[in-house]
Amino acid sequence: MPSEILHASAVALGNRAALLLGPSGSGKSGLALELMGLGATLVADDRVELSAEDDGPPRARPPAALAGRIEARGIGILGAEHASGIPVALAADLGRASAARLPPSQTIQLLGAAVPLIWVKDAPHLAPAILQILKGNIEAHG
Repeated sequence: MPSEILHASAVALGNRAALLLGPSGSGKSGLALELMGLGATLVADDRVELSAEDDGPPRARPPAALAGRIEARGIGILGAEHASGIPVALAADLGRASAARLPPSQTIQLLGAAVPLIWVKDAPHLAPAILQILKGNIEAHG
């Protein structure tokens, strides 16, 4: 089963994970903490292991050494309950912004599977919007 480790964070709501991508310092851990405060569960922080599944989205899990740990910048490493093996339903790129008010649908290829992608650098209402997407409440545009 193919797998890869990404420099990213991930959280889950139920059986749907959001993969938080972006350069170092873009706010991945902070957004993960904010989502956790709103009811999401940590999957992984700093590094996310993805594994390919049969004709489905990749599944996210923490590398063993980082399981149940998340960095709170300026505070330290915090412990947290975590989930593992959650299908990735969304990728959010914190390093890129969309110029469109209602951007067209786009995807990212992760281990051969197309995963919905949003560009969200400096996007307002980001944490609640991601939670709504994980709940399955999104309309496609474009």
